[in-house]
Amino acid sequence: MKLYKDKYIQERFDTYENGIYLIEGGQGSGKTERLKDLYDKKVLLVGARNRLGQATKDRLGFIESTHLKDEETGLTFNAEELQQFQNIFINIASLKKFTWPPETDQHKPEYFIVDEALLVWLFMLDDKDIVPYQAYQEFLARIIHTPKVIFMGARFPYFIRKKLKALAEYREDKNYQHIKYQHPFLEGTEIQYVSSGKELDNEIAEVMNKRLKGKGNRFLLKDELATDPNHTYSPAYLEGQRYPKGVLVVSERSESVQTVRSKWQEHYPDANIICIWAHNSKEYDYLFDELGDPTQTSDIDMIITSPSWGTGINIRNFAELTVGDYGKTPILIQTDEDILQAMCRDRDSKRWVIHPRNTDQAKNKKAFVGDLNDEANLRKHFSFHGIDKEDFYERNPFTNESQPRDIEYMREKIRISVWNHNHKIDRWPLLEKETAKLGAHSEKTYSKAI
Repeated sequence: MKLYKDKYIQERFDTYENGIYLIEGGQGSGKTERLKDLYDKKVLLVGARNRLGQATKDRLGFIESTHLKDEETGLTFNAEELQQFQNIFINIASLKKFTWPPETDQHKPEYFIVDEALLVWLFMLDDKDIVPYQAYQEFLARIIHTPKVIFMGARFPYFIRKKLKALAEYREDKNYQHIKYQHPFLEGTEIQYVSSGKELDNEIAEVMNKRLKGKGNRFLLKDELATDPNHTYSPAYLEGQRYPKGVLVVSERSESVQTVRSKWQEHYPDANIICIWAHNSKEYDYLFDELGDPTQTSDIDMIITSPSWGTGINIRNFAELTVGDYGKTPILIQTDEDILQAMCRDRDSKRWVIHPRNTDQAKNKKAFVGDLNDEANLRKHFSFHGIDKEDFYERNPFTNESQPRDIEYMREKIRISVWNHNHKIDRWPLLEKETAKLGAHSEKTYSKAI
């Protein structure tokens, strides 16, 4: 592994030799920005979220299309139609559409790019079988046979590194490189864990009161408005006061984000408060541009989100306070990695308040992989993780044995299921450890809050 301390990715992807490259860097390290170097190359870009793919397409400029024919209806291009594009983003679930006979396959990219690799891996091998087996097979084939393969992400667990290193041995070049940028991008971030919803509400109210009080003072809007030397500064500005920023609330809630919004709207009737969840998220796509520009101000005072506003969505300079509202939802949905991504949604926000929920260890026991060569152990995993074993077994007509369709595929799904389960169970200690490593300071630990 090559380790660098730089804040921004220094790689030039267009100069890479053939091989597999893992580019590991935190949020704001410029991973996506480096893809602009491939403007004159043939690129197949794969991800797990359509909205993130569309945002990346718009940002890069040279990606011709996503696999969506009509974003409103969710209609996708069929396999034949996809062949017309030289550079395209495709959701991993639709990758099987590129499974063509070699002599008729017109889409032979020079670069196979996997954005937010951990999310893709988890989505691809999820227990729910959202991504078909054929897409998994196509994914492996592209890794082995595409000249240059680049995986990008904030973190690469061991099971991903091990798998890609093994796949590199099937390539002609045998080239596997892990390049990690370890910069403490959370330096200066203050994290406070609170014990109750009341404490959480008090923290939110404090910021909202300041924001709404200063909202009408045009002299405090932005520093940029007061750069004219002839500008008459207000006394408040001269005292160092600035227009208070808003509040970003992230959570595991679904439709109940509407209830939270109603509560705060009743308390602050003049405030502009919005909630974003699966059923209305498309209405707020415009926020990617409005909140993604650090030089712009927004009239929104509070944003309350569900997990539908997921990985890879970045906003800038919006939140005075980022709130982790995790104390009320009984079902564990997000891992420590998911929560870190959500809390980092506004990379300029330097104050976090988190209300964690204690995990009932009696009901949520840690899982272990064990010996995956043992048939009994495999069956135990099927039961523990709810994997439907009938999907993996087939009858050999010549020996009359019931055998796994693809033993390595089964093992991969089990490893993913165990990792996902354990990173939900231990999410708070893992989150605290990771944020400390990234430079954040926590006065009150999660264990004291719980």
